[in-house]
Amino acid sequence: MGLATTPTCWAGPYHAFNHWRNTIAEAAGYPLGEVQGRYGPIVFVDIGEEQYTDEHIQGDRDSPPADILFVLLVHSDCEGHIHPEHAGPLADRLEGLIPAVEDTSSGDAPWEREETVASMHRFIAGLREAASTGEKVLFH
Repeated sequence: MGLATTPTCWAGPYHAFNHWRNTIAEAAGYPLGEVQGRYGPIVFVDIGEEQYTDEHIQGDRDSPPADILFVLLVHSDCEGHIHPEHAGPLADRLEGLIPAVEDTSSGDAPWEREETVASMHRFIAGLREAASTGEKVLFH
């Protein structure tokens, strides 16, 4: 079992999505934190909880955040949606981060960076499809 989105932006394990999102956050300059989970350490984007609400985690917000990347960074990894009006700007932001992800030196092997970039391209394509059709990207 894992995360899937409609339209297809992502299909895969939750832990892979979390790692992918963390890599993007790190490339964008956001800090990562770590907590001890039941089966080992859990790495997460360290954004203060005062910067988002439970509604934001589900994809609901009255207006886009100052950095549209927050739509992805604070989103639940198993439910919710991305509004079509946020999808295009988020796709643009992700596209702009590709060079930074390609150049990252966070310890990932080159093939991991290549897979992260390939996944970014798939996610961007799904976001652009949602924006063009006016449908939400659904996380399930």
